[in-house]
Amino acid sequence: MVSRRRAFAPPVAVLIPAHNEAHQISATLKAVNAAAKRYGGPVRVVVMENCSEDETARLAETTLAACEHIASFVVDASTIPGKAKALNRGLDLIDEDFVVRIDADTEITDRAIHLAMRHFANDQVGAVGGLPMPHEGEGLLSKVRAIEVLLRHGFVQVSFGAFGGIFDLPGMFVIYRKGALDAAGGFTEGMNGEDTDITLAMASIGYRNVSEPRAKFFTETPDTLAFLREQRTRWFRSLYHVTAHNRSALFANGSVIGNVSLPFTLLNGARRAMMTPLLVRLLHFRRGVRPSPFRHRGGGRAGHALRAGDHRAGDLAAFRSFVGVAALHGLSLPALLLHARFDTFADLSGR
Repeated sequence: MVSRRRAFAPPVAVLIPAHNEAHQISATLKAVNAAAKRYGGPVRVVVMENCSEDETARLAETTLAACEHIASFVVDASTIPGKAKALNRGLDLIDEDFVVRIDADTEITDRAIHLAMRHFANDQVGAVGGLPMPHEGEGLLSKVRAIEVLLRHGFVQVSFGAFGGIFDLPGMFVIYRKGALDAAGGFTEGMNGEDTDITLAMASIGYRNVSEPRAKFFTETPDTLAFLREQRTRWFRSLYHVTAHNRSALFANGSVIGNVSLPFTLLNGARRAMMTPLLVRLLHFRRGVRPSPFRHRGGGRAGHALRAGDHRAGDLAAFRSFVGVAALHGLSLPALLLHARFDTFADLSGR
């Protein structure tokens, strides 16, 4: 099906859209330089600086000038906002047959490009993604994210790949066959989830998407629950935007993606989205309403703490109660493990 052993190292172009990433762009480019050393073929870097208000462009040029294993580089600055627009402008600057897309806050391992590129020895492969790991030592949410990633991308995604069912490869690190990108029409502008949209479009015209779990890369993890909620809401929204844009692929005759993996993902996303308001309602029922049999005992502690004016203790108790009910209803294994390790969370929070 796909090659994991055959040597395959044609010239590649690394495309990096960057907006206000002065705090991270140097580390990202140094990681690309290390991967270029291991890869064995020519690696060119194209940084699309996109309306930044910091020193992103200057730091990118300085860092790339010191990279020994980068064949050449371009830092293009623009005042036109939008990641998809920056990506499409970058594609116009690329002549290589393969495009490595990396987000500016992502650090790839030195083997990532080398391992992922082997799959393109098969002409049917249009895109290859890796395993998005959180940075180590970033707190409890990072550990929970690691569990989620290992389940979703290390197991489910690889399982989908066994029968050609992969339609979403995270854009933090993914390699495209440029001919497939062009045939699919490039990145859709003005849409959440342009990375999923392009891989689904490529699959719809006959290309195969591959997940290579050994090609690891490290990304930032939300450090607050509010940031996490905003991120997941955006992800849920993008799934339905992408499906609407590619609705002809849904239930298409003979399509594994359209008949199995995409409907499964939509139903699972809807279940999770609808269950959360119900669980929150169970935890915050009005006085005088008979308690639900599913109510977690933490809800009582939360109400008592809030009435006593201890909002911090109330928030922690409500959070534990929420995660406990989520685990009870089978929402996710990470939720169950998070509930089991809540004492660690309390310690980290200073309680």
